[in-house]
Order: sequence, then structure tokens, then C-alpha cells
Amino acid sequence: GQEPESEWGILHTSHEGIESREKFASPAGHYQSFFQGVYHHIRDNAPSPVPLQDSVLNIQIIEAALQSSRTGQTISLD
Repeated sequence: GQEPESEWGILHTSHEGIESREKFASPAGHYQSFFQGVYHHIRDNAPSPVPLQDSVLNIQIIEAALQSSRTGQTISLD
């Protein structure tokens, strides 16, 4: 489905002392296909719908965002 504009995300960035905030529409999701892919990966040894390294990077980004929110600091991903 598509989220209403009131639910869009805001990306806060800072580069060389310049800060910006941009509003982004959330892409339409289709989680049923994703979870079917996970099921087939586990059950049938089919290829994973998302590469492991992408999943790890997503977790690192979420953890950095949470840390940044708590501390007010910019968090670098190594």
C-alpha cells in the first residue's frame, strides 16, 4: 500500500556544516512476496529474497539512527 504524506519520512543530513531536511515518500510495499521468499528460503533452500549483507547493513543503519536520536550526534557507519 501507499502511506499518506503525513506518514512520509524526513531525512536529516549534515555535510560540511550544511544541514538539510528532505521529505521522502515511502515506497509502496509488497511484503507478502518478501515473506513468501523467506518461507521458500527456509523451507526449500531457495535463494534468500535479500542478501545477508544487505540485512546486516539495514540493522546497522537502524542502530545508528537510534543512537543518533538518543545522543543528538552524527553516527558514522564503518
